[in-house]
Amino acid sequence: MLAHVAAQVKILVDQDAAVRTYESESIHDMRVAARHLRSVLATFRPLFRAEITDPVRTELTFLGRFLGAVRDAEVQSTHLLEVVAAEPPQLVMGSVAEHIGLELQRDSRTAEIELSEVLDSPRYRALLDTLDRLLSDPPLTTRAGEPAVRALPAPVARTWKRIHSLADHRLPEDPDDRDRQLHEIRKSAKDLRYACEAVEPALGRRAARLATTAERWQTVLGDHQDSVVVRATLQSMGERMFLDGRNSFTIGRLHALEQRRGQRAEKQFLTSWSKGSGRHRPTWLDE
Repeated sequence: MLAHVAAQVKILVDQDAAVRTYESESIHDMRVAARHLRSVLATFRPLFRAEITDPVRTELTFLGRFLGAVRDAEVQSTHLLEVVAAEPPQLVMGSVAEHIGLELQRDSRTAEIELSEVLDSPRYRALLDTLDRLLSDPPLTTRAGEPAVRALPAPVARTWKRIHSLADHRLPEDPDDRDRQLHEIRKSAKDLRYACEAVEPALGRRAARLATTAERWQTVLGDHQDSVVVRATLQSMGERMFLDGRNSFTIGRLHALEQRRGQRAEKQFLTSWSKGSGRHRPTWLDE
């Protein structure tokens, strides 16, 4: 597990220079590494001295928020421009593509400036120093000294239980509450995947199989959450266009398409969940 933590720290540090010049995929890679670290430190909290690792998780969350703002603007712009380009010309009223591009480019530029300020801050440098100390002198508890087959399954089992406590319950009727619950399921699936990947070197193929299942849930619910985020962007954009006296018909249509995208992803997840063998507790989690 410590090797997994070290690998994620290396990715985060190695991407520093590339992120500062906004090289392709560098922000995504650093963001994912920060997520991995935060998730693993949370899942395996009983194996670490929490007074040291809990503040690290807080700082990784802080960094991830600024990385995410840049990445989300990029992804939304690419996606929406592709959707507009695929629309029948008679349904694209006005310079919609130009408007979307300019708005999201502005958001992206603002996010880039804020991220640059974070990367030049003492707070970020302190995080890097803390991560370096965490690897050179791991803050492990006595439980971490137990054999891997005894120490590692229990934290993974708690993560598995959390996703099942969410997914086995009926989804709320309220659309916003429904979206929030699906998002929580997605986050739990992601935590389960990261946990299984972290213990795979010690626990082998059984952990790898569960990681694959969790990744499948995470991916389809990621599509759902992307549609939620894009819908919020489109709603704000449409409201501004309406108040400016511009035709917002196409923006409304794009919103409806995103709603359908979210519904398809939700249905796909529920079908996968009800039929998937991964929803049954693996016996190795009871070891």
